[in-house]
Amino acid sequence: MDVLNKLDQNGRHYLEQLLTKFDSSEQSVSCHLEGLYRSSYQNYWDYLRLNTLLSTQNPKTSFPDEMVFILYHQVAELYFRMILWEMEQITREDRPVDEAFFLEKCERICRYFRQLVTSMEVMTEGLDARQFLQFRTSLTPASGFQSAQYRMIELNATSLRCLCGHGSDGLKEGMASEELYQRIYWKNGAKSRLTGNKDQSLKDFEIQYDRELIRLAEEKATTNLYALYLKYYRGGACSEQIKNALRQMDKLANVDWPLMHYRAAATHLGGGVKGTGGTNWKEYLPPKRQRIIFFPDLHSTEELDNWGKGAA
Repeated sequence: MDVLNKLDQNGRHYLEQLLTKFDSSEQSVSCHLEGLYRSSYQNYWDYLRLNTLLSTQNPKTSFPDEMVFILYHQVAELYFRMILWEMEQITREDRPVDEAFFLEKCERICRYFRQLVTSMEVMTEGLDARQFLQFRTSLTPASGFQSAQYRMIELNATSLRCLCGHGSDGLKEGMASEELYQRIYWKNGAKSRLTGNKDQSLKDFEIQYDRELIRLAEEKATTNLYALYLKYYRGGACSEQIKNALRQMDKLANVDWPLMHYRAAATHLGGGVKGTGGTNWKEYLPPKRQRIIFFPDLHSTEELDNWGKGAA
């Protein structure tokens, strides 16, 4: 049987490319063909590692809605990974990528954030409040603010100075990354307002991630989205589209997303109940209080003055 007669023109082309590839790297064509013959066909469950994925939900209580709680947060972390995947493609180096490519990545990030904001309804409307108030005590001192991936998203988006929020007053020029990092907004959410002492959730997080996040902040100081926009894109052919995408990203990440968290907490925790990590969510979550703005130069003075107002 003439094997080549079984191939169409496209098949012959790729066979020739394979032969050239193996020949140039001094690989055995026969060995590779034998390996291809002996390997199994790819299937859906193995490709996605479904058995592993579906084995990672381990509730600590018998309340059914704890499974929903775990699954939702895992889904959110997967979306964070998608956002980081897009960011990493355009923040690797201090150089401009194609404007259209930069814009495409920013629009994708916005799309993922919109999905996150919309999906929070799972927590506000789809979680039994009575069950939540009982199984949540088994999570202490874990807290949603301990998501390292989300902190990485922030550092890929903007400068440490912008992430100090309302604590940025009095910051001096030339402050070291480590000093700025200690004043980052989310650290204040896990400290006692009376004593200034750190909650256990913050202590644990600092031990696990502080060194890595400070290194990332230094690495992204000149390559975060804001720095790249100011240097390379605000005067280009796609500058208005890029500006609009970044403005949307800012609102989605720093107004809509924390606001949805605030509403979920208000729905299930009510008045004076603290977060599982000890965080005072009524102070930590409202966007008008934190005033985190990734791209301040892209907003009007009026928008900056009213950031998050009317939201919570």
